[in-house]
Amino acid sequence: MKLANISLSALALVFAASGYSADLTIQGEVISSQGTLNSGKTNVVNPVTGTNETQKTDEDADAITAPGVGVSLQYKLNDALRLGAGLGYTNYDGGEDELEYSDLAVGANATYDFYKQESFALYGLGGLSYHMVDPANAKDAGVEVEMKSADLLNYDLGLGGRFEVAENVNLSLAYRFSDTLAKGTIESTQAIAGTNLSTKTQFKDVTLQKNELIASVGYSF
Repeated sequence: MKLANISLSALALVFAASGYSADLTIQGEVISSQGTLNSGKTNVVNPVTGTNETQKTDEDADAITAPGVGVSLQYKLNDALRLGAGLGYTNYDGGEDELEYSDLAVGANATYDFYKQESFALYGLGGLSYHMVDPANAKDAGVEVEMKSADLLNYDLGLGGRFEVAENVNLSLAYRFSDTLAKGTIESTQAIAGTNLSTKTQFKDVTLQKNELIASVGYSF
C-alpha cells in the first residue's frame, strides 16, 4: 500500500505544479480483463499435530474473463510523452470450479506517442501497478473457508490508439499486459462449523497475470 500512496502523491505534485492546465486529462475506463491467479506452492498446517506440509503446485489455474472499471489521470509533458496514474477494479467470478476473487489496482505509467496524424495517435505504455487481490470466503457442507488478501507488485506493458473527437475530448482503445514482479501470500482458514477444529493453509508465491482491453473517454482541463 505504501507504493500506491507514493505513486499517487508524486503524481499529485506534478499535477499541482502544472497549474491544472489543459495538459491534464481525466479518463473513465471500461475494462475487459482476462486474469490468471496462480500460487507456486501450498503450505498446510495440520490442526491435530501442528506439523507443516508443503507441496508445489503442478497445474496452473484457468484464466477467468471479467468486466472491470477504472479512472485515471494523465499529464502531458510534451507532444509525445505523458505521465499517468490510475485506479481500477475487477471482480473475477470463477463459478463453481474456480476461485472467485477481486482485484483493486493502483498504477503509475508513462505513454509515448510513436505515430501521430492530425487528431489520431498510436502510443506505447509501460508502468508499475500495486494489486490488492481479495479471494472470496466460502461455505460448503459445513466447512467455512476464510481467505485473506494478498498484495502484489506488477509491471505493465501495452499499446493503444487515441482519437481526439473534440478540442477537449478524446476516445482511446488500448491493450495492456500485466505480470507479477513481487509475489504475495494468501492465507486460508478452513473451519468445521460447530467445532474448534480448523486447518490453516498458505498459498505462497502468488502471481496475477492479466490481459486487458481498455476503452476510455478522456476530458482535458
